[in-house]
Amino acid sequence: MISRHGRLCGRDNNINEMNYMSAALEFFAALITGVMLIGCFAERSYKDTTAKLLICVLTANILMLLVDAPICLLLDEPSPEKVPAIKVLSFFSDVFACTLVSLYAHISTKKKISYRYAHIITEFCTAAVITFLISAFNGMYIDYDETGCDIPGPLFLVSQMMLTQLNGTP
Repeated sequence: MISRHGRLCGRDNNINEMNYMSAALEFFAALITGVMLIGCFAERSYKDTTAKLLICVLTANILMLLVDAPICLLLDEPSPEKVPAIKVLSFFSDVFACTLVSLYAHISTKKKISYRYAHIITEFCTAAVITFLISAFNGMYIDYDETGCDIPGPLFLVSQMMLTQLNGTP
């Protein structure tokens, strides 16, 4: 069974190997992003606004990857006891993803988009985070079955449209 994040959920050995590989790749990507972050600090050019925003983008990306990777590990043996941890981790993964989009929009004000449009994107990201929080409690976007795997809620497509809009903005 494939979960909402594209992770495989089940007790099959091949699925577990794929989940372990996904987690390892996310940890590796966090490490590479950490090296980039260290490079930004070593450059000592983090005084201007764009450099500060870039440091925030890299930090948010690291946090998103470090929060997202354990979900893959929790799905190796799905169980109802793991659902609260998966809900919390999924929520924070979505928060950091929205943070990335908002920060990138503000970086893009230098060349691509207007300052007003960046604020609209940030407001949209804030609304998305609020709805993701509500969904964590009522399952309107994602719910969980008796095995602990996530299943689409009644408004799942709305969440996907929001994420698609956010990813395609700047």
